[in-house]
Amino acid sequence: MFYDTLGNLAPYDTLGNPRVGTWGLTYTGPFSHMQSSVYWSATAYAPSPANNAWYFFTGAGYQGYDAHVPEGDPFYAVAVRPGDVAAAPEPGSLALLGIALAGLAAARRRKQ
Repeated sequence: MFYDTLGNLAPYDTLGNPRVGTWGLTYTGPFSHMQSSVYWSATAYAPSPANNAWYFFTGAGYQGYDAHVPEGDPFYAVAVRPGDVAAAPEPGSLALLGIALAGLAAARRRKQ
């Protein structure tokens, strides 16, 4: 999302050369008050899930993991409520559903 949807750039190009000009958190899209800082993820780091969690650094566009201590951590989080994002079916799934419904309708007509 950081790169594809919002259009932000990494500090290095695909060849590993330092990028000249603007990079990092430049475009925030529909998100307001986003900071160029570290944001916690709700995903635990698998080798040590009790002590570490994944984060994303919007300042340079990379992710990593660190000790997750909710009390006093200076990291940000994006609050998301269940139901805010509707699931969008893939075109292939819609086509399969349409074919199945057409087949049921044809079978019903043939039965009558």
